[in-house]
Amino acid sequence: MVFWARPGRKQLIEISLERIQQYASQKGKITGDLKILLLGDGTGNDSLYLAMNGCHVDYCDFPGSKIYDFVTKRFKHYGLLDNGINLIPTYEACLDNQYDVVISFDVLEHLTEPWIAIANIRSMLKTEGIALITDAYGDVTARHPTHLESNRKFKGQSPFMFLKKGMVLTWYGSVFKPMEFTKVDKWSLRDYFILWQDKKVIVEYLSGKSGLLKQFVKNFLVNK
Repeated sequence: MVFWARPGRKQLIEISLERIQQYASQKGKITGDLKILLLGDGTGNDSLYLAMNGCHVDYCDFPGSKIYDFVTKRFKHYGLLDNGINLIPTYEACLDNQYDVVISFDVLEHLTEPWIAIANIRSMLKTEGIALITDAYGDVTARHPTHLESNRKFKGQSPFMFLKKGMVLTWYGSVFKPMEFTKVDKWSLRDYFILWQDKKVIVEYLSGKSGLLKQFVKNFLVNK
């Protein structure tokens, strides 16, 4: 069995599987025909779930990860290593526009330069491929010591950050978990205006700005 640490976390990959199935149907394919990359999947729960539900996935973690030995044994235990799940040994091997789907959950907030990772996700996707993404930029607490304070300013900005790198927001789930971005050859001002016309996108954006102001005031009072 595969277990998720947080209540409701499994629902995220279940929703993502539904989006993958819908995408495959739109392309006249089955899910097993798609090239799917799990980026930063840690202990491999999401990779296992998708592979157990008919997908063929590549697993790749970010440079410096120490978890490959563990997931190798885990995928082998389930009989899925090289039989539903392939381990990609280097991050650079993914940057060749080969994937129909890239999935990355709660990774960007850990990175010192998340905009570079976003550009790389675009480089991983085929044109019209989709990225299923979550972020937790605003969740900078003692509970999450590896979430960078320097990234707090990006809360609510992912739709705009991805658009600047050539990926258009085409769907999102409850509280933007996950967000679906589609790679386009070229984005336009119309795509930008569409974001500003989406009330939920703007509320999330303004919530991030409000959170920054509150944090500034808090820091000011503490240091006064």
